[in-house]
Amino acid sequence: MKQFVVDALHPADYKRLKEHLDGLYGPCVVEGLYWITLPENLLTNTQKAHKECGPFVFAIDLEPEKVSCELLVRSLTRMRCQCMEYANDAQVIFIVRFLDHLLIKLGIIA
Repeated sequence: MKQFVVDALHPADYKRLKEHLDGLYGPCVVEGLYWITLPENLLTNTQKAHKECGPFVFAIDLEPEKVSCELLVRSLTRMRCQCMEYANDAQVIFIVRFLDHLLIKLGIIA
């Protein structure tokens, strides 16, 4: 699986991230796994054509020692479809910047 990983989180950083993500995207069905919806303008032509498969999301996986983002764009309504694919360049940039801005906003230097 392709991922963007920030490791060596301090316990206080983990707590801040968890509280923030729980407030915006939780509670989690699977502990530490948050689904973030991609903006419509970043969807591929296939994803735009598959409106019934939306919303399209990427995962943030928060663990006590690290936080990672999957570089896979998924459908929340279907397990298998051609619209589920690895992030393209624009989506990767969005995902990496999303996590980076989140860390900056929370004062986490990793």
